Amino acid sequence: MPNDTPASIARDIKIIQRELPIDLVEFFMLTPLPGSKDHQDLYRQGVQMSSDLNNYDVEHAVTAHPRMSAAEWQSIYDQAWHLYYSPEHIKTLLRRAKASGIRSTRLAFTIFYFYASYAFEHVHPLRSGVIRRKSRRQRRSTLPRENLAAFFIRRVRDFLGTYPPGLRFLWKIEALRRTVENERDTPNHTDLALSPIAEEYGAELDLFNATRSARQAADRAFARSESRNRADRHAAEAPVTLRG
Repeated sequence: MPNDTPASIARDIKIIQRELPIDLVEFFMLTPLPGSKDHQDLYRQGVQMSSDLNNYDVEHAVTAHPRMSAAEWQSIYDQAWHLYYSPEHIKTLLRRAKASGIRSTRLAFTIFYFYASYAFEHVHPLRSGVIRRKSRRQRRSTLPRENLAAFFIRRVRDFLGTYPPGLRFLWKIEALRRTVENERDTPNHTDLALSPIAEEYGAELDLFNATRSARQAADRAFARSESRNRADRHAAEAPVTLRG
C-alpha cells in the first residue's frame, strides 16, 4: 500500500503471526491495472508506470511507490513469503491446527503448496501447479523461437533448481508435522491468536496499536460496542407495562 515501507511490512507480518488465527497468507503488490480508475488517476498525476503490460500481474513493481524504490518494493515482496512461512511459524500453525481439531496433514500440504509455489517456481500460488508445462513454441511474437537443444538444457536446469529443493522443503514440513503430532501438550496448545479478545483489547494487541489509523479504527469499534451495550442495558432496565 502507499504508506508501506519494508520495516512496516515486516512488522505487520509479525503481528499477523502473533495475533491472528490465520493459516494461509498470500501477498500481492498493489497494481493499477490498465483501464482501472487507479491507473487513470496515476496517469493523470504523471506517476511513472511500466510500459510492459506483461508485468501487471500483482507480483512486479510496475509503478513508482511514494516511500520505496522499485528494488526495495520488489525485495520486501519476495521476503514477505519467507518471513511469514518461517519454520517456527509453520510449527505454530500446525500446533494451532492440532489444538483446533484440524487435520495437520491437509494443512501441511497446503502450506507447502502456497510457499513452494513462490519460493521455488517464483510465481504466485494461484498461478502455479504441481508441474508447470512449458512449450518451446509458446513465446512472445517479438522473440525468436528458442533452439531445441538450448530449450531442453534450460528446462532441465529449471527442473533441477525447482523440484529437488521443493521436495526437501516438503520433507522438512513433514518432519515438523510429525514433531508436533508427537508433542504431548499440543492438543492443549493456546496462544494470543487463539485466545478470546478481552474487553480492553486495545491496550494489549499490536493489531490495534501499530499505527494511528489502526488505533482510530479500534476506538470507533470500541465506541460502537459500548453504544450497543448501553442500549441493551437500557432496554433490559426499562419498566414493562402490562395491560389487561
